[in-house]
Amino acid sequence: MKIYDTHTHTDNSTDCKQSIYSLCKSAKEKGVSGIAVTDHADIFTYKESDTYNRICKSVKNIESAQKEYFGTLEIFKGIEIGDMYISTVFSEEVKKISDFDVILGSIHFVRYKDIQNYYSAVSFDEKMPMEKINGFLKEYFALVKNMIDTNDFDILTHLTCPLRYIRGKYDRNVDLDLFLTQIREILKAVIKKDVALEVNVSVFSGKNNPKSFIMPDIQILKLYREYGGNKITIGSDAHIPSNVANRFDEVAEILKSLGFESYCYFKNRIAKYINFE
Repeated sequence: MKIYDTHTHTDNSTDCKQSIYSLCKSAKEKGVSGIAVTDHADIFTYKESDTYNRICKSVKNIESAQKEYFGTLEIFKGIEIGDMYISTVFSEEVKKISDFDVILGSIHFVRYKDIQNYYSAVSFDEKMPMEKINGFLKEYFALVKNMIDTNDFDILTHLTCPLRYIRGKYDRNVDLDLFLTQIREILKAVIKKDVALEVNVSVFSGKNNPKSFIMPDIQILKLYREYGGNKITIGSDAHIPSNVANRFDEVAEILKSLGFESYCYFKNRIAKYINFE
């Protein structure tokens, strides 16, 4: 099976230090067919983190790498836009930087009560009541649904990502059944709008989820398939070279067991499907 990783980062993302060349070198060594370089354009810190110029540099680096690896590794021009709801103006501005092959849509920042931060920086420890955590997650899922309904992008990334921290880092036991209605509506919305659902390979552990390594989890993927969804991408979200295409073989087996026959990547914002062997 050909491997296409549709979610990777370089040092043009504020939370990443790897160069595009170390990323490509690792991908080539692993026998990966193609990668999409999708550096962060978080709208909440759009001005403070010099997002526009970082993405301009990312595009130039991608174009340079495309020439260097021509014929040996397909490299696609991508962008991950976080929290589009904060500013439509900034979201559209950054999209116009280039003719991207793929645009990822993410929610990283949630405003809920006194929480005004990226959820990766929020302390979901025992001091935070479960009622507040549940309220936070309800708002997160509402923002995801709003993003699908009101924005133009190709892939919904890492659905349920706050659990990476709530369950994984802080070992808080969350009952996702409380949000099942919202999750169902999100899955129906991505199918209706023809947006791809990403399977994000991001290892995290904790006593409440020792075997979890994908987002969304198997039960949500099963629901998506039952609703008729078949537009799946696989993204490593790699911030270090060794994580490129991490555990894709395991993900492929999971998806096949759920009835999926293929996954896809994007070129010129058009989905290209790869059948599972």
